[in-house]
Amino acid sequence: MRLELARILSRDIRAIPVLVGGARLPKAAELPDDLQGLAQRQALVLHDETWRDDVDGLIRSLRGEPAVPGNRRRRWLVPGIALVALLGLGAGAWFLWGPGTGGNDQQATAIPACAPPASQDWSVITLSGNPTAVDRAESAGPLIFTVKSARWRARGGQWQVVLATSMKNTTRETVYHEAFRYDYLVVADRQFEPACFSANGDTVDAGLVNDALIGFDVSCKPAGYIELVLEDESGRISVTPSSLEPGSC
Repeated sequence: MRLELARILSRDIRAIPVLVGGARLPKAAELPDDLQGLAQRQALVLHDETWRDDVDGLIRSLRGEPAVPGNRRRRWLVPGIALVALLGLGAGAWFLWGPGTGGNDQQATAIPACAPPASQDWSVITLSGNPTAVDRAESAGPLIFTVKSARWRARGGQWQVVLATSMKNTTRETVYHEAFRYDYLVVADRQFEPACFSANGDTVDAGLVNDALIGFDVSCKPAGYIELVLEDESGRISVTPSSLEPGSC
């Protein structure tokens, strides 16, 4: 999560520190170098006595909506707003983030863990002969990604696709294996962002391999040519044979 925050700051994605329980925003000198930009962000305080009104006002402001008159009933939960606990910078501090003005921000919010596609309603996707690509976006050196298996099932008028992947760390450093490593899945010439992710640990030591599941909710039936695009479009994996035509949607 610290790494995701650092990427958010470097990509000019909107990030708002939210303070609760009397917490204060750390000073720049108290933060790692890649997070010192947080000290320049204006923090918002949520007070216990006006919690619901404060949160509702924040959400409405982010959505560009006018303030609600005092006699109007406020809503507590609003879809599409992610509130994420702050990760090691002190109890009582939170961060809210969303789309900014530049950069690829699709991995900015946390996503749920993938459940293994073990039930009989999952169908197997036949892989290409070489579903592997090299990701050169990591400054420490190249990482090798492989799709080991792929499955899909129909669900709620859409389709769920889950890929079992591996990442080999060819660098001399420990690197992260998290959802941000995967940008999107291409089905029927349309791109779909990750909907779930789980891995056997979030870091990979030098020279080792880590396995993961990455899932997508797609509105097109997963047939024909399917491609997995890695972070910052630094690598592309032909999940199915490249000789196939894109599916229809």
